[in-house]
Amino acid sequence: MMTLDTRSQQQIIELLSPLMASEQDRLFISYSRQNERDAQRIVGDLKDAGLRVWFDREKIKGGDAWWQSIVRGISNADYFLFCLSPDSIRSKYARDELLTARQQGKTIHLK
Repeated sequence: MMTLDTRSQQQIIELLSPLMASEQDRLFISYSRQNERDAQRIVGDLKDAGLRVWFDREKIKGGDAWWQSIVRGISNADYFLFCLSPDSIRSKYARDELLTARQQGKTIHLK
C-alpha cells in the first residue's frame, strides 16, 4: 500500500504551486491499478490544493485510443508523478508510462 505523509504532500504542493493557476493539466499521475485507491487519494489531495491533474480514470473516455491519450497526457504535462510501489514496478503499463516520460524529458517525481 502506498501512502503519502502530510510532509510529503506539502512538499509536492510547494514544488508545484506555480502551476496551480494553469488551465492545462500540469501533473500526470502514473500508478498501478493495484494501488488505484491510493492514487485517487493523492489525486484528490492535489486537486484540493488547486492543481490540475491528468488521471486516466477521469481523462480517458470510452472509445478513446487509450495509449494515445496517455502519451498526449504525458506530453502536455509539466511534471510526471510515478506512484512507486512493488505493484507499479511490476506493471508493464506503469513502466511504459515512465519510459515515455523519460523519453520526453519530463521532470519525474517518485512517491
